[in-house]
Amino acid sequence: MPKSPTPMHCKEQLARLFKNQPELAHAIQHDAVKPAFLKQIVSFSEDDQRALVSLFAAFSLSHQTQAQWLQWLPEIAYSSGSSIAEILKSDAIKNICNDDKRNNPQKIQSLHEALFALRFPLYTQMLAQWELAEKELNPDRQQVRFTPSAAFEKNKLEVAITVTDGKKARALFKKLSEIGAASWEKLIYPINF
Repeated sequence: MPKSPTPMHCKEQLARLFKNQPELAHAIQHDAVKPAFLKQIVSFSEDDQRALVSLFAAFSLSHQTQAQWLQWLPEIAYSSGSSIAEILKSDAIKNICNDDKRNNPQKIQSLHEALFALRFPLYTQMLAQWELAEKELNPDRQQVRFTPSAAFEKNKLEVAITVTDGKKARALFKKLSEIGAASWEKLIYPINF
């Protein structure tokens, strides 16, 4: 069931509770910060609160995105030995936010990808290595598509082939048959490499 919007009088009451924090009060009134996350946000340092509220206010983030980022950011901060504010003030994040060539949905997607890479660095590294191997081994990227299992969870690789005539099909299958077993294993289950 979709979440119903917070009634205006509730938003006003919440904003009054945070009158000593004008950025947070403003964000609550304008629905930039979802009320469900206030308890978590106010548990952070004031610098972290300001950085989060500034980020959330800059973009119209969904409830799910706010929840996910509020889960990831403290974990990233802990594992990197920095603060949430330092992460959000990093050049990588600032460059995305200040990129005039992207619209807000594109910026949100890029921010999500950047935070995901920080939160899951080993998976991100493995995916990059897999993509390099796929690019090197795929004989024709327009006709052959390799798709690994989600998050490399299964020892499985889907190979989709599009052919338009018999000669090209035979040539393509010949090229695929020339890929060595070790290379196939790297594509199928890269965790072992």
